[in-house]
Amino acid sequence: MIQHGVAQQMAEQTAQMTAHCAQLFTEGTDELTGIVAFVEREMKGQDLGMVASNRDEFIGETFRRLFPMVIQSEECRDALANMTNVHPQFPGISTMEKHDAEDHYRMDTGMAEVLYTVSSALIGTILMVTAGHSVPKQ
Repeated sequence: MIQHGVAQQMAEQTAQMTAHCAQLFTEGTDELTGIVAFVEREMKGQDLGMVASNRDEFIGETFRRLFPMVIQSEECRDALANMTNVHPQFPGISTMEKHDAEDHYRMDTGMAEVLYTVSSALIGTILMVTAGHSVPKQ
C-alpha cells in the first residue's frame, strides 16, 4: 500500500530534478549535443529487425539497449562532468564513479538525479530521432 504523502514527495522531487535537468541542458548545450550525437550514432547503427513490432516497443527497446551504453561512454560521462562542474549544487561525475563501485541497486538522491539527467537526454534524443529530427553535424 502506498503511504500517504509519497505521491506528493515524488512530485516535488521530480519537479526539482526536471528543473535542474533543464538548467543543465540550457546552459550546457555543447555538452548535451555530444550526448545527443552519441545516441544518434548508436541508433543509426542498430538492427531495426529487433524484437520491436511497433513504435512503442521500438522506443522502449532502444532505451533499454542504449541506457547502459550511455552510462558507460567516456564521451557522455565527460559531457555530464562538464555540465555539472560549473554547478557545485548538482551531483556530478563523482557520483557516477561511486555508483560504478557499488554492486547493488541502492542509490542516494544525487545518483537518482544524475540518472534522471542522463535518462532525459537519452529518451529525448530517441523521441526526436524517431520523429525525424536529427542532430546538426558538428
